Amino acid sequence: MKKLIGIFIVTAFALTGCNNQQQQMETSDNNPVQADPKHEFVKLDEFLRKFDEPSQTFKEPTNKLIKVKGKQGTIIYINPSDLEAENGQPLGKDVEIELKELSNQQQLLRANAQTVSDGQLLVSGGACFINVTSAGQKVKLKEGKTYSVVFPKLSDDEMSLFYGQRDSTEKMNWKEADQKFVIEKSATDSSHTYETLIVMGKDTTRQTTNVNISEEERQKLLRDYKVSGRIYSPVELNQFGWINCDRFFKKGEIKTTLQFEITNKVEDVNYARVTLIFKDIKSIMQSGYYFYDGKIEGNTFENIPVGMKIKFLAVSYQHEKVFATLINEMQVKENHIEKISLQEMSEKEFDLLMKSIQ
Repeated sequence: MKKLIGIFIVTAFALTGCNNQQQQMETSDNNPVQADPKHEFVKLDEFLRKFDEPSQTFKEPTNKLIKVKGKQGTIIYINPSDLEAENGQPLGKDVEIELKELSNQQQLLRANAQTVSDGQLLVSGGACFINVTSAGQKVKLKEGKTYSVVFPKLSDDEMSLFYGQRDSTEKMNWKEADQKFVIEKSATDSSHTYETLIVMGKDTTRQTTNVNISEEERQKLLRDYKVSGRIYSPVELNQFGWINCDRFFKKGEIKTTLQFEITNKVEDVNYARVTLIFKDIKSIMQSGYYFYDGKIEGNTFENIPVGMKIKFLAVSYQHEKVFATLINEMQVKENHIEKISLQEMSEKEFDLLMKSIQ
């Protein structure tokens, strides 16, 4: 009798366990587990790299002064003796210089380079990414050394130098370097120097900088500057990486919080990178939207100037599928709320969508 009771108890527990497992499976089917948005944004970044603005690569020997010129007019001058490998090893026979030039909003978008400094909107006069390697090792400037860069002049506004850094979610933030692109040239024929106006807080000083260019190069740059104003005079940089020629947007005093809602089903789209594209200024601003654990985050843009003309671009990559939309131009109103519906599309369709942005 005791044996029969034991068998009955074991059977009952087994049936109960099967029922609980079945209920858990049904619950899982009805309410699929949501992925952590941090991991999802990593997948999105990997996908978007297919559409990144391509870099230009230059291979130069280390036994002479280096000059490279990008397709959009950026000129870089480097003295190889001012360089060292980050791991302490000597440079190889050559260095490879990677240059990415961003002169319009489409290129800024493709490079995932929003124009924002600590939450404040910037107007870009052109940005670039510069990276140097040698013998497979990353290269840096020696302590106290600089290199010279000539930026194409894309705006008549007074611009400042900014260095860019990305956070853990690859979001770009630009930090002002206290150096203005207000350049004066020295007139001495015997010197390869430029007198650069440096603005350090409230103090203004003049700094004479030695640049790594020949007298012939110097005279050509001076002629180009005087004739057309197409370029700035050389500016000295103390680090490689992301560099921007920017100014803070100051027009107008009325600003608002712009809010948006993703109307797609949560099981289809529970995160997206949403970008504001400004029509009248060369600026973009990004937010990482996600719905996770019953909460919505990243669905607002702060301090947006009222009256500005904007477009919304939203993109997500979930279940190995692309979801995106580009909302037509509109004018920002106070307490603006925008509903956004992302559409499934192919990679080719998404590429065409990106190319349509002007």
